[in-house]
Amino acid sequence: MLALLFLGEFGQVLEIIGRAGPWPRRAAMIRGCSCFREAWLHTLCLDFAGARLLCEALMRSREDVPSTQPQTIARLSGGYIELEHGRYDQAARCFDEIRITR
Repeated sequence: MLALLFLGEFGQVLEIIGRAGPWPRRAAMIRGCSCFREAWLHTLCLDFAGARLLCEALMRSREDVPSTQPQTIARLSGGYIELEHGRYDQAARCFDEIRITR
């Protein structure tokens, strides 16, 4: 998957991420991990709004997923969204939230 990322084959990476695997018991856990990977892929493609939406949806829908990773991706994406709109103080706050919560 990393090789495909470096080659810029984001569609193929997304296809790999979307595969849940053959184990029904672990399917929920695998989908949670897939959501993280998909959110990070959106970040790499500079789709910060899409990444933030995925993470926020995951945090709302899944109580069994540790919240640190989706919160961090959502805050990072939010900071970049603020930068895109020239709201530098708000962007700095988003990035500070990541630094402070680590």
